[in-house]
Amino acid sequence: QVTNPTPYYVSFYRLSVGDKEIPDPGMVAPKGSLLLTVPAGSSGHVSWQSINDYGGMSETATSERFTF
Repeated sequence: QVTNPTPYYVSFYRLSVGDKEIPDPGMVAPKGSLLLTVPAGSSGHVSWQSINDYGGMSETATSERFTF
């Protein structure tokens, strides 16, 4: 589950758990959440890039906090 505590939409460009990419991760609404299916055998850090207001990609962010 991805949770967006901000007042902004977050559109993902890339989202992965360890070395496994999550296909078509989508968008999370402001103050909303999104339930995603994690590929079998996934483990490790969660990393992502989002699409900014100008259509560019953010820096890669990483987190150890995730729930299965």
